Amino acid sequence: MIEGPDGAAKSITTVEQALFRLGKRWPDRRGPKHGEAVAYARAARECLTDPGAARLAFIEAAREAGFRLA
Repeated sequence: MIEGPDGAAKSITTVEQALFRLGKRWPDRRGPKHGEAVAYARAARECLTDPGAARLAFIEAAREAGFRLA
């Protein structure tokens, strides 16, 4: 579960949801961790990497962007 600066919480449970969130619903602050998370999520979607690695990259990107994790 991630919580944005506006207080809205969202549960991300699939690679597709993570990609959507990283692409369409991400704050303007897109640092290096954001790019890594997108790359890992795309690779996981194509079964080229472990989904767990994509999850960890997403978590790091969320922290970088200022999301709170629950």
